[in-house]
Amino acid sequence: MKGKHRRVSRLTGPLVRATPPVDRVPCRDRHGHRAWLEIHSTPAGVVIVASHSGVLLVPGLAIGRLRAALRAAVLSVEPTGLVA
Repeated sequence: MKGKHRRVSRLTGPLVRATPPVDRVPCRDRHGHRAWLEIHSTPAGVVIVASHSGVLLVPGLAIGRLRAALRAAVLSVEPTGLVA
């Protein structure tokens, strides 16, 4: 493979781009470095993935984005009929 960038073949290109959208919410770790929270919706429920381990600080304006992303993910999950 020549060069730095890997090319996506014509057959796998549409499959790679067909992944469901992920909402990313910016935050900071305890040392002030940039981090983010990724919110995925799966058939089993909502998954939140942090880019760093440990404590993350979500700034005040990003709280609205986090709430909206969680709401959209919850509403996109179809109920499975399980009673909690």
